[in-house]
Amino acid sequence: MLAVALSLPTLRPTLHGDVDIADAAIRFFFALALSWAGVYGLASIIGTSAGRHERRTPPPAAAQERRRDDAPRRASRGDASNAA
Repeated sequence: MLAVALSLPTLRPTLHGDVDIADAAIRFFFALALSWAGVYGLASIIGTSAGRHERRTPPPAAAQERRRDDAPRRASRGDASNAA
């Protein structure tokens, strides 16, 4: 859409026969290339600035794996947490 908007001043005279179709096609191609370069450049700037932010929250505890030395704790018979 941006390329059409950029080449609109050439499109109207082309439809009336004032500008050759080959010239209009070349102008449209350059408008398309210019708009593509602009959108690509803007997307690159946004992408690099978004990639700079670091995640500030720690990972959830479930994602951390146990070491082989860490045995699960078992409640003893006299433990108050088992009395229910």
